[in-house]
Amino acid sequence: MSHHPNIISPEGTPLAERTVGELVAERPGRSRVFQSFGIDFCCQGGRTLREACERKGVSLDGVIEHLEAELAGGYQPPEDACNTYRALFAGLADLEEDLHRHIHLENSVLFPAAEALSGSAVKQPVGNL
Repeated sequence: MSHHPNIISPEGTPLAERTVGELVAERPGRSRVFQSFGIDFCCQGGRTLREACERKGVSLDGVIEHLEAELAGGYQPPEDACNTYRALFAGLADLEEDLHRHIHLENSVLFPAAEALSGSAVKQPVGNL
């Protein structure tokens, strides 16, 4: 089993050039799209979306289309929704994205750094600081 560290691509990196693991870490709902195409997002998550599609012999454009539909479907207000309702749905989508990014950063950056520090730090009794 080969695990790859989570990668955060620079902002503006095309979807096709981002890793499958990164895309799922950012939005876990994307895992359903990858499962439907038979794309491994765990152990092979270090591959770019383009590489994963080529290896599976599936259309990159088709996968991207499904990923975009998954993104829009989660917070799609009814067609006759007022602007306040639309703003609420947009805010919820932003909140979810921020939350996933925050959790991802905690899991891949903050917690490993804290564990590394706690393992190498000299432990002193509280009164001897």
